[in-house]
Amino acid sequence: GGNGGMMRFTPFGGVKEKITRLCKHLFDEGVIAFYCGHGPYHVRMLPPLGVMNEGDWPRVFACIEKGMARLAAEG
Repeated sequence: GGNGGMMRFTPFGGVKEKITRLCKHLFDEGVIAFYCGHGPYHVRMLPPLGVMNEGDWPRVFACIEKGMARLAAEG
């Protein structure tokens, strides 16, 4: 059991190097994420849904947007 939920998304064409770099940027922004899959690779998150409030998501998404923008700026 547990109160978590797995979610994933596939930005930057699922290219492994970009996905792994994105996970590092997300961590720097305050979001713990992992990668999974292969050709394409995905960003995977395990949010603690049992203790999160709906109001927490905008902050999470803002951190994800910042991390993605940092990677996009790197080229």
